[in-house]
Amino acid sequence: MFLINHFIVMKTILIVTAVLYFSLISCDKRKDLFWETNNGPVTALTLENVHSSYSHTKINDSTYIDTLKLGSYYRFKIDLSDENASMDFSFVGDGQLYKNGSLFNGASSIENGVHSFEWLPDTTGSQTFKIAFTDVYGARKSYQFTINVFINRVPTLSWILESVGNLSPLEKRIVLNAHDGDEVYGGQILYYEYVINSDTTLYPGSTFYYVFPEQGSYLISVRAIDSNLEWSDAVTIDPYLIVP
Repeated sequence: MFLINHFIVMKTILIVTAVLYFSLISCDKRKDLFWETNNGPVTALTLENVHSSYSHTKINDSTYIDTLKLGSYYRFKIDLSDENASMDFSFVGDGQLYKNGSLFNGASSIENGVHSFEWLPDTTGSQTFKIAFTDVYGARKSYQFTINVFINRVPTLSWILESVGNLSPLEKRIVLNAHDGDEVYGGQILYYEYVINSDTTLYPGSTFYYVFPEQGSYLISVRAIDSNLEWSDAVTIDPYLIVP
């Protein structure tokens, strides 16, 4: 009787051990399957300030080159999706990064969904930063940005001279085609300097009327000053022949 009971106990132990062994193998296989079938974080990046970009270039799906005026934010959104509800997020590089309105430092977890980012440079020149998203299986999606940061871009302009002839046969008007070099960042032209021989006039308008005292050759030159108090190059024609 003792031998029979001992046999039953030993058989039970063997069966339980076998069940546990194959369960562990099954779990390990399921774990391996997740590792093998995991596609990594799915991300979609949208630049928010393309309108204020001078040289936006998308090298590939992960690398961007752009320009930015010092003091402005570089804005973008990223839509995140993964098998898990959250993943690791990291930022390295120049400048400061704000995530959903808060200053971000180092690394933390981030949830699925749409997130807003703002990057602020510290100085001028070529600035580089990188952000990365890593899921629980180690699959990684990263973006690298190289931003050329500048202080100011002066206005550019051209002009033509048109006949008016209301007050005098020698009444003319200078018509400008002018733009501030960084108007998309809020820069603007404050006023223009119109020079006709020794007569210099500062005027905010881009159309300037002038009655020439007599026909003949004149020096005509125009330049603009912007909100950073920097002058453009002067566009000069000398001599310019004035006739009725």
